[in-house]
Amino acid sequence: RGFSIHGETCLMPKPDDLETHLALTQQLLREPALKEKIQRNGVELAQAYSMPRERDNFYRFLAEQQLL
Repeated sequence: RGFSIHGETCLMPKPDDLETHLALTQQLLREPALKEKIQRNGVELAQAYSMPRERDNFYRFLAEQQLL
C-alpha cells in the first residue's frame, strides 16, 4: 500500500464504511480538481513502475554488481 496515498493517488475509505465510500465518491464529483490531481498522480506513479523501467533498473543493478 505504499503507493496508495489518500488524497494524492486515491481516496481510501475503510472497506466496510459505505457512508464514507459514498461521501468520497460525491467529493470526486463535486471537486474536479481533486479528481484530476488523483488521476495525474496515479498515472505518474504507474509510469514509475512500468515494465520497461523496472527491467532497465534490474539490468542496471546487475551491471553494477558485475553480474552481466
